[in-house]
Amino acid sequence: MLYVENLIINWPWASFVVLLFVLIKSTDIFIEGSENIGFYFGMSSFLTSITIVSLGSSLPELTTSVIATLDGQSNFVVDDVVGANITNILLIGSMILLYKPHIKIEIKKFNLFFLVAITIIFLLIIFDKEVNVIEGMILLLLLVIFLVRLILNRNSKKITQVKKIDKQSMSKNVLRIIVGSFFVIESSKYIIMLVEYIAVQLNVSIDIITIIAVTFGTSISEIIISWTFIKKGKILMAIGNVIGSSTFNILMVVGMSSMIDTLTVSKKVLDEISFLIIATFSFVFAIIWLKNSKYIGYSFLLLYVIFCYHVTNVFD
Repeated sequence: MLYVENLIINWPWASFVVLLFVLIKSTDIFIEGSENIGFYFGMSSFLTSITIVSLGSSLPELTTSVIATLDGQSNFVVDDVVGANITNILLIGSMILLYKPHIKIEIKKFNLFFLVAITIIFLLIIFDKEVNVIEGMILLLLLVIFLVRLILNRNSKKITQVKKIDKQSMSKNVLRIIVGSFFVIESSKYIIMLVEYIAVQLNVSIDIITIIAVTFGTSISEIIISWTFIKKGKILMAIGNVIGSSTFNILMVVGMSSMIDTLTVSKKVLDEISFLIIATFSFVFAIIWLKNSKYIGYSFLLLYVIFCYHVTNVFD
């Protein structure tokens, strides 16, 4: 909308505060609707977060990537996904580990190991500096396998803490998801635009904007959603959102975008992939094995700073 764009240009910092408020409130609405529908169908909190919530929080990445591919910017997609996953794992992971350093959570290791496996497969796919339609179909097939396994292995226990939802309440929850996801996507889109505008005003390289600013902008929905879970003490749902959104980014965003056109992979992405591998392995290690992971949380923040510093120096 032209009106919003004019506000961003004339009042950038005030616009940021308003957009962030809209994003947070729409996130609350989206989460409430998602949880209620998930519970209605007998899904656990973790399954709801790793599927419905993660899918919704990955919509900004999917939207921007599809638009970029249609515009002929096929190199944008892998840049965005790699940067977004690094941002998701390190920033959200640090929040989880610092807020609850003594992690004693029962979580099926398959979901964590699957994230590691698809990250390695993703690395092998982009090693030849392109993602073609066949490779995209492989990623989408893995996504189907991931979702089917989650559904088949969902918690069979009755979820008693959720009140009965009649058809009218069900319609309200569907409306919450639609309205919430719409405003999450729209506010995220304008936050990306705002960050790009500020970066240009500061005379920052467009490559740096793509890797850091845009990926942070498209990841902000996941960050806010996870922070909301963490504040409410729903650590398992925050972990599920990290796993789910990272999985959807690789399998759905890259897979679907490659159906439109062959994706090209720049050298800078191959330089960054080591950060993704380290972040992914460290996150899985912290969640599964570490009893006190507070210092790992701090190291995640440090690694993100190093990542940003590395990117800015590569393009100097």
